[in-house]
Amino acid sequence: MRALPFSIENLTATGEPFPIEAAGRWPSIAGDGTLTYTESGTSAGLRQLVQKDRTGTTLGKIGQPQSSTGVPSLSPDGRLVAVQATENGNMDIWLHEVGRPVKTRLTFHESRDVQPKWMPSGDAIAFSSGRSGKCGNLELYVHRIGGNSTA
Repeated sequence: MRALPFSIENLTATGEPFPIEAAGRWPSIAGDGTLTYTESGTSAGLRQLVQKDRTGTTLGKIGQPQSSTGVPSLSPDGRLVAVQATENGNMDIWLHEVGRPVKTRLTFHESRDVQPKWMPSGDAIAFSSGRSGKCGNLELYVHRIGGNSTA
């Protein structure tokens, strides 16, 4: 584990929290301060990924709207956003390209695959799934990107 450049014991909150997006959910912040979040859904339940810079200026929308899109995780290089989203009645992990309206399905299991998180190396995504079939239990899985995987 890397050491933090500060001591947690010495952290103190400064000021009050303030709103930056009334219709936003599930924030993910890149190392450069870019904010990626899910915009609230339409009446059809579609949600869109949005990106803002450190000043709050909207940089654009990411990928294509999807049903139940949530829990975005920006890749370490900032080129992709992993999300959980539902299509054809199944929740899977999807990748959206930043700067292009392109989405790619990453997982194809009939169980719900949720809560994607990029590994710091950028070559894999960890996520939760109920693939064992045990009632109410979720297990952790890792799906390598650009290589062979069983996910």
